[in-house]
This record gives sequence, structure tokens and C-alpha cells, in this order.
Amino acid sequence: MKDQKYFSKVPPPRPIRAGKRFHFSLLFLLLLSPGSAKNEFKTAMKLFEKHQFGEAKIALQVFIARHPKSPLNPEALYTLGRLMRDPERAYSTYQEVFSRFPQSDVADDALFKIGQYHFALGNFSKTKKTFKTLLLKYPKSNRLDKAQELVNSLRGLEDEVPMTNPQSPKSTQERSSDAYTVQVGSFENVLDAHRLRERLIQKGYSVIITHAFIEGKTFHRVRVGTFSSREKAFQFGEVLKEKEDLPAWVVKTD
Repeated sequence: MKDQKYFSKVPPPRPIRAGKRFHFSLLFLLLLSPGSAKNEFKTAMKLFEKHQFGEAKIALQVFIARHPKSPLNPEALYTLGRLMRDPERAYSTYQEVFSRFPQSDVADDALFKIGQYHFALGNFSKTKKTFKTLLLKYPKSNRLDKAQELVNSLRGLEDEVPMTNPQSPKSTQERSSDAYTVQVGSFENVLDAHRLRERLIQKGYSVIITHAFIEGKTFHRVRVGTFSSREKAFQFGEVLKEKEDLPAWVVKTD
């Protein structure tokens, strides 16, 4: 009776959420059911195409660990970079693709993504330098027209210094905790921001321009959509990057 009384006080184990349970099951199956590199890669890419990003990320990570010498590794690593929610981790992954596999079919795509990363952060001199490297190393890349378009939008712009004026009414510290949007550009020249906004509005997107005061300068940030969760904003950002070939970072709304 004492034992029964004791165990009745032990709280039941916390249930595992359905999404996490599916991730664990997928990882378990992948680890215990090794297949050919080609089939595993195909499985991962099908998950990605179905927008099952969490599952695709796990499948790609397992594939890369299990088949480190596969010729499919560059594309797997590049796709993994696209699934990174943290911009810095995505940037590091694209850097790895470019440095380790400079002759691969996705090397120019990775270098273009690196340029987009600098563009989204307002590091305009690095943006120009990266796209110049893209032109020199991959003169036949289908990314060149888009890279040139971004470079043209930087006329007269200087690098944005990533420090926030604490007295600014639009400080990046003043953000809602429950709403997210997708940022596709940050410009000192307000006309460049409006050009991008109008181009996206003509395609049916809901676009706003917000303003940030940084080191004595005002930057105009182009943002698309409003979402109730980071996951929804991230999924939309992936579609936006694919369709419009723009950098897309999930941020909280101001």
C-alpha cells in the first residue's frame, strides 16, 4: 500500500508534441534504415519540395553525415543552408558550399546567397565585392542579371552600421512579441525602397516600408506580409526567395 501511495504521487510523463514525435520517428527510421545515397537524397528533397522543412532539414543532415563523399553533397548542403532560420548559420553554410565545392553546380547559387546576405544587412561594399567575384568566377551564371539589379540599386549608398540609436522612436528594441514579417531589403535611399515596394505590390504582395534611425542616418526597410508565428513567416520567406530571388529574413514587426 505504501508503494502504491508513493507511485500515485509521481506525475505522469509530459506528452511529446505531435510535430516533435514525427521528427524523432523520422530520425530513428533514417538512422536504422540506411539506403543508397541517391535514394536518401531524393527522400530529403521530396520533403523540401512539400514544404516539410523540419523533416527535410533532419533528412539532409543525416544524409550529409552518412555520405560525406557523395557527389550530391554540394546540393544537399546548399539546400540545408536555405532551411537555416538563423541568417548567420545560413551564411556559414553557403560559405562552406562555395569554399569546399567551387566547381559544383550550386557554387554560383551559394555565392549569390552570400551577396544577398550582405545586401540584407546593409553591408553594401561587401555586396558589390561578392557579386564582382560571382561575375569573374561564374560568367555564365543565371544569377548575374539579378546580382546586377541589386548592385544597381546600391548607387550612392554606404554601408549601414548595425548599431541602434537608443533615442530613436523606431528603435529595433521596440518590437511586438507575437507578430512577424519578412524583410527583403534595407536602403538609405528612400526611392530605392519604394521601387522595390512597387515592384512587389504589382505582383500582389502586401508590402510596407519601415524606418530605422542608425548612427545618424535613416534606413528604409522593405517588408512583406504579417504572420502570427515565426514558422509561417519562414515558410513564406522560402517561397518568396524562390519566386522573386530576393533575400528574405524573418523579423519581428516594429
